Amino acid sequence: MTTKNKPLCHTPVLLMLFNRPETTQAVFDKVREARPAKLFVAANGPRPDVPGDVELCKAVRKIFDGVDWECELHTNFPEKNINMHVRWYTTLDWFFESVDDGIILEDDCVPDLSFFPYCTLLLEKYKNDPKIMHINGSNFQFGNKRGDASYYFSKFSHVWGWATWKRAWKKYDHSMSSFPQFKKDGVIDSAVTNRTQKAHWMKFFEGLYSGAYNTCDAKWLYAIWANNGLCITPNVNMISNIGYGLDAGHTVLKDKSMGQEVHDVGTLVHPIAVVIDRNADDFTFKKIVKKTFFQKALYRTVRQISKMIR
Repeated sequence: MTTKNKPLCHTPVLLMLFNRPETTQAVFDKVREARPAKLFVAANGPRPDVPGDVELCKAVRKIFDGVDWECELHTNFPEKNINMHVRWYTTLDWFFESVDDGIILEDDCVPDLSFFPYCTLLLEKYKNDPKIMHINGSNFQFGNKRGDASYYFSKFSHVWGWATWKRAWKKYDHSMSSFPQFKKDGVIDSAVTNRTQKAHWMKFFEGLYSGAYNTCDAKWLYAIWANNGLCITPNVNMISNIGYGLDAGHTVLKDKSMGQEVHDVGTLVHPIAVVIDRNADDFTFKKIVKKTFFQKALYRTVRQISKMIR
């Protein structure tokens, strides 16, 4: 085995895929550079009522014939399509049955190469700290640096390239069974201090709990808040989401957060104290989370058009 075929990344990597060979290839090319020793690949099956899905899903899976480095490869390729929300959390369950920590990328999230050692170092540093539950690769501060360290602490989890531990993922509960107690005890107060933001999130969590809508990554955010957890966010953006468009699952419209440039995080400088950066989180809420009435109406319209086209 030549040096170029030996693993560089010794943290397990999970890729979550569906039917987009072009974006999947871009993500795989970066993973191939990182050469993880353990690679887990989970794809969804083709939808029976969508022409072309069979061939697209085959093309996505064939990309992984290109694993040409020393690698323990695990695949999870169902023949039939599984509800996307169920597929998301059950794939993570599958991953953490075999590993204690890991890096997670979806098929449209292209990382900077420094994302892999960044996650590896932080997974090791905070592996025994139950407060730290999630490591972000995305930064939505758009040039605003927060503090003097390489990263800051946040209440927001972003899933465009992230990492976590089995000990944290065990706290995910798709049914949100703890929500009535969460509401009664005012647990939201430890996560959010702004009254407007509290109202927004409680209304949102109510909808998730009641089944009015279903967003698995938001249920993961809930699990973090319900367990008084924290997230790590880099001071540079390391993930470029290239998956916007009419064939995307959620990101139909391109906004400022999509297709951002990626940067090398450099040698890690750690924060002195584990304290939430409230200014950064307020900025994220304003720029990323909170949408105007016009933005919501436009998004709903485009989503309906995309469903009709597909």
